[in-house]
Amino acid sequence: MDKKNNTAFMMSVSAVTAIAVAVASYFIFLSISQKDSKGPDVGQIQEELAEFAMLHLYYDGLSLNTEAVLDKYDNKGNIIQQNIRLGDIIGGKKLVAVLSTNNCSSCARLEMTLLNKLGIDDNLLVIYDTPVHDYLSTSRLPVDHYYELTQGNLAEGLEPKAELPLLLLTDGNRVQTSCMVNTSTSTFTRKFHEFAASELGGEQ
Repeated sequence: MDKKNNTAFMMSVSAVTAIAVAVASYFIFLSISQKDSKGPDVGQIQEELAEFAMLHLYYDGLSLNTEAVLDKYDNKGNIIQQNIRLGDIIGGKKLVAVLSTNNCSSCARLEMTLLNKLGIDDNLLVIYDTPVHDYLSTSRLPVDHYYELTQGNLAEGLEPKAELPLLLLTDGNRVQTSCMVNTSTSTFTRKFHEFAASELGGEQ
């Protein structure tokens, strides 16, 4: 990446992060205001906002574990391929959706539906960090296929079996920027979808 493009990308990432912090600030302020009739505590707002911002920034720049092993399934939970090395499918730019059985199932399905509409099929990897195929005998996921992690971890620093879906915009095995999917940050998540689609040549 040349200096000009790199600068433009860093500005884009900074803008995305700024939007996340702004949205989080509003919802934290609203939440605390509703709990305390005397008004919000500024120190508590700053602490929760800092925690949110640092959580997001913590994922940016991580390196995915190219030696992690996955199995590939169709959207009905039928095995397609086993023992796939993550490094063999992560080349180039990708949007990696990291899901878990701890996620709200309807939230995870909604996120997959929205991602499926971005037109980035070849650059979208939906990865569950735990086996889920046993739970899909009567249901069809809104993506053609997905992966289950069977050996190793996706990256040092990623929370295992997290309660919230995580989106990672990657280039090779490096995380360029990321987004935690939450109903309270849905506006930011949609903006992140648009940003990812623009980076990956999909529909915006």
